[in-house]
Amino acid sequence: MLVVSVHFLLFFSQSASGQKDSARNTKQDCEEKKEKDPDDKFIVCKSEIDRFEPGWQDRVLRSLQYEYTLIEQPLFVAASSGGATQIIENPSVYLNQHSITMQFSELFPGTSNFATIVQRVYADASLAEKNKPRSGLQLDPKFCGPNSQTLTCLASGGRWWERFLSGVGLTLSLSERPDVQQGLVIAGLPFSQHYGLTGKVVFDPTSLFVTATNWKSALATVDGMAIADKDNCLLTASKIPMAKDVEGCRSKFWKQRLNPSKNQGVGTWIAGVLIPKVQFQAVSQFDFIKNGGTFIPESNLQGSLKTYTLTWNFSHVIPSTTDRIAIDTAYENYKPSSPREGRTSSEDRPSKLCVTISVSSRNYIAVGDSSPMHSCKNLAGSIGAEHFALACATDDQVLIGAPVAIDSEADISDAPKSNACKWKE
Repeated sequence: MLVVSVHFLLFFSQSASGQKDSARNTKQDCEEKKEKDPDDKFIVCKSEIDRFEPGWQDRVLRSLQYEYTLIEQPLFVAASSGGATQIIENPSVYLNQHSITMQFSELFPGTSNFATIVQRVYADASLAEKNKPRSGLQLDPKFCGPNSQTLTCLASGGRWWERFLSGVGLTLSLSERPDVQQGLVIAGLPFSQHYGLTGKVVFDPTSLFVTATNWKSALATVDGMAIADKDNCLLTASKIPMAKDVEGCRSKFWKQRLNPSKNQGVGTWIAGVLIPKVQFQAVSQFDFIKNGGTFIPESNLQGSLKTYTLTWNFSHVIPSTTDRIAIDTAYENYKPSSPREGRTSSEDRPSKLCVTISVSSRNYIAVGDSSPMHSCKNLAGSIGAEHFALACATDDQVLIGAPVAIDSEADISDAPKSNACKWKE
């Protein structure tokens, strides 16, 4: 069997005008909320997420896949001719099949990429925006509802029905029928008789459950951020004194959940065991009989045959080794943020620089946080510079100290006025 798949990954340059108006209104609502309480929290607006996601027209196109299949048949077949059965050369050795598949997960990209997009939006913001002193990072309620906490929303990737539909796939196929039917060689049949329609529906409930991998991605996203969530032991790892409590927190989150805001319970077990993976396929049959010189429909012949496949297992309720390792690693690697510890935005995460100065050029070279003053002199001398200067780069400016000749030593007075990079220590 030869299969050639052609994926449509075409994109339009603009979305529909209705989409633009909706996105514009969403952005205005979010910006108004920021303006009302500008110093309270950093809100990730839906419009900021939308700019990383394809528009609805693009999503529909990405969800579609065309597949062409060439199916080989036996070279010889048995057919009736003149009242006798004979072995003849098959007039249709290769049959064509054309299929269109629609994968619904492409319509809801946020279910798998939401945490990564939020991380990118946060990274693009200024330090002044990131260091909101009281509530820190919060998500627009349009994502997961007004009462959803940040980490929970990041792990879920959106609404439950989006996760549900992400597991659905539809396939429609148009298949060519053999030229030998009911022991007779036929030719010149109309299109409706020469081709049959086949349909297939697949539903995989895996995307419906929030797993340890989702929590790991969410925790990696908020690493170093200020989070307003309360009573989430994943975010307070350093405050749990007893190893038993630590193990209890881990075991809560490596178990799959149907509702990300609640621990795995009886409801999740019932849903995880009873909701099957479903595969349904209908294959059309040649429901015509020969009457004289033509084929006519026969109601007693079944028009299609259906295949139902239902698969149940415990994989959606019992965590695997991978799940346990994922949440354990994320738990240990997470570092709570420190923007609420009183540091100003110009002093947060500065970069220590050494400026080498020569007649024709000036270079800014990043050095280690613990590099002493004489290391900048040595660096400048190694590349033949005549002067060097101690510098510090913050979010909104580069502070440069006084230039020092290469044959002189720098002291505290030559360092930048701000000691954000600790050149004076």
